[in-house]
Amino acid sequence: MEVKVIVALTLAILLLTGCGQSYGKSNGKKTTLEFSNLKNKEASTNRKGYFVLKGETTPGSKIETDQGQSTIAKGKTFKLRLSLPTHKKWDSFQVSAIHKGFKTNYDFIELNNHSTEYLNGLKAKKKAAAKASVKEAAESSKEDRKKEAAPASSEVASSSQKSVNENSHTHGLSGLKYQADKYLKKDNSVAFYHPVKVLGYDDTKPYVANIEFKANNESKATMKDGAVSILEGVKKSRLQRFFKY
Repeated sequence: MEVKVIVALTLAILLLTGCGQSYGKSNGKKTTLEFSNLKNKEASTNRKGYFVLKGETTPGSKIETDQGQSTIAKGKTFKLRLSLPTHKKWDSFQVSAIHKGFKTNYDFIELNNHSTEYLNGLKAKKKAAAKASVKEAAESSKEDRKKEAAPASSEVASSSQKSVNENSHTHGLSGLKYQADKYLKKDNSVAFYHPVKVLGYDDTKPYVANIEFKANNESKATMKDGAVSILEGVKKSRLQRFFKY
């Protein structure tokens, strides 16, 4: 049994040694690999998305790439079709020339995508990006205008309200009523009174208006004093220049 095992191991070693001599040393020459239709080892696909690589090699060599494309040279020339997927802008290919008995030779090339489908997709993406950019800028500008307008609107509203409040006290019949009430309250001779009623027209100048007020249990003299107080109020207000009295 021991003798048979030794013999088997010896045969295995001889077989491995023979393989190494056959493919490892070869004849010391490297397979030829030259490209004839490249500039600076770079090319572009056609509109259909592929490129036919042409070149020369050792007759009968196999030309293959690291991405799985391959062909057998006819004589010393070869043609190898390379393609790119529609979404890729470019890709790099390792091209190898293999021939039994010769050292393998390889080189790298770069292929750019000029297919119609890729270029149209690129244009569509650029157009969509530009459209999105314009929309974003418009929305941003709109928001900025809103922010700028908001304080202004608030100020206008505040100013308008202030003006209304002031006008109600200083302009027209409502202003007259306000002043009449104000000065009537200051008159201590009129202890109890009903709110003043002002009748007339706001759209004429000078204004013509009737001022009415009633007091409870007051004498004519007291009522007269109240009327004088009202007139004093009108005289001291900004309204006095608009009335005949």
